[in-house]
Amino acid sequence: MSETKIICGTGLLVGPSIKGLISALDAASVAIVDPFVIVARSGQHYMQCLNKGDWKLEKREGSEGEHFEASRTNLEPPAPEKIAFLDKILARREVLSVRLNRDEVEEAMTAYLEGNADPDWIIWTRIEV
Repeated sequence: MSETKIICGTGLLVGPSIKGLISALDAASVAIVDPFVIVARSGQHYMQCLNKGDWKLEKREGSEGEHFEASRTNLEPPAPEKIAFLDKILARREVLSVRLNRDEVEEAMTAYLEGNADPDWIIWTRIEV
């Protein structure tokens, strides 16, 4: 079994540790060119993120057909003027969002690096690459 690696688009060399991951994410947060980070367990098992203002998070679990994009469900509270009507029908609306923030990406990639379960808020959707 190969060793986990952290690859940073900025060229920053970091070790496969939480400290290394945070340094790589910090570099991607301010990078103008190649603002990405990959935590690779092997050639076809990895999690990667890209910073374009909002963050995008993906993972691959063995092949092109096993490539997924992370999203989360946001609970949007109803507008105050519509609460009475909406309470009769539904209290809040769920909205699926692929726009993540830096803290969410760090939480997910830390779990992946440590071999832990994904955070509860992540929803993985298979995508074609």
